[in-house]
Amino acid sequence: MHPYRLTETSGLTRIFGGVSGPARTQSPELKLVESSGAAGGHEESALLLFRSPRLERFASAAAAEGLQFDEAVRLALEHGLALKDVAAFGLDADTARRLLNRAAAGSRASRPLGDADAAYLRRLTHRSKMPPPSLPQSIKVKLDERTSTRVRDSLSESAIRPAVVEEMVFWKTAATLEGRTMSEWALHTLAHSRRAA
Repeated sequence: MHPYRLTETSGLTRIFGGVSGPARTQSPELKLVESSGAAGGHEESALLLFRSPRLERFASAAAAEGLQFDEAVRLALEHGLALKDVAAFGLDADTARRLLNRAAAGSRASRPLGDADAAYLRRLTHRSKMPPPSLPQSIKVKLDERTSTRVRDSLSESAIRPAVVEEMVFWKTAATLEGRTMSEWALHTLAHSRRAA
């Protein structure tokens, strides 16, 4: 098995193949792990997170909102990518978030939901508080291809923080109702808001 090849990208260490060895990285909490030996020959990606006070606070906040840790991490990444996308509108982050939170509060299904979306929406809207998890020293969270492709270029542990937990669920619910990703929903909502202004 080939050793890992490490690439530093915006404070994120990308790891390809093999078994992890010690690596120096600017972002000690996150590593994107990509394995080229996945089943069927497809590359699989996972985020490797290392326990830290920030991550423990995030896990506790997610559990309080009834979210499993893995799902919460994926939502936090999607939320962070959405914020990165809306920055292109020239709005400051606080203004954009106010507009998006207002839109999310009034969101309604814009189309019949498929079984998968309906089931996911039920899971998002019928959550029960859970006890905070006891995090191991490191934990892998699998990522879908779309998310892993985007986080290759820029990712910071600041995307995964307790303050965004409630908001990311709010936005994801609104996006699911419209059959969009969180970024698609955010961009569409802001474009509509700009046209209406």
